Amino acid sequence: MKKIIFYLLILGLFCSLRCNNEKEEPKAYKPYDQRDQFVGTYIVKHDSGYYYTMVISKIDSDETWYLKAENVANMFANLYTTGYQKNVFQTPLNIFSLGGHFGVKDKYNRTWDIGVGYDDSTTVERENTLVGNQIVLYYRLQNMPWWSAEGVPYHYAFHKHVATKIQ
Repeated sequence: MKKIIFYLLILGLFCSLRCNNEKEEPKAYKPYDQRDQFVGTYIVKHDSGYYYTMVISKIDSDETWYLKAENVANMFANLYTTGYQKNVFQTPLNIFSLGGHFGVKDKYNRTWDIGVGYDDSTTVERENTLVGNQIVLYYRLQNMPWWSAEGVPYHYAFHKHVATKIQ
């Protein structure tokens, strides 16, 4: 009798496991736009030691949108990132690059070329990437085509500013 009960329990357990064979379909991976993470207000430590406030916002324009950085380096009123098509997810999505601005005017009406400074391989920190609540902004700033005409000293340097998101 014990054997029959034991076999019935095993058979019942086997059937219950076997009958519950419906597998749930895995949800399709839908990439999300990580550039929204940059939107906010930042306190930025300039590489020369002083602090300033910078605001990053998102601008929609038809089928393209941009990130706008206000008060970059406490010199530039508005700088825009490269435009991205809506609903098209390019990689990498978590890079914030200030470069690609040629002939932009600062608040003193001087002309500059702001170039891309990707990752500084001489340090362990990841530049132009939001890590926690900080971005280490790394970019090239130069005035070679305009310095003599504008009567200002020649400048060519890579700059690093540490931006901490406060809002």
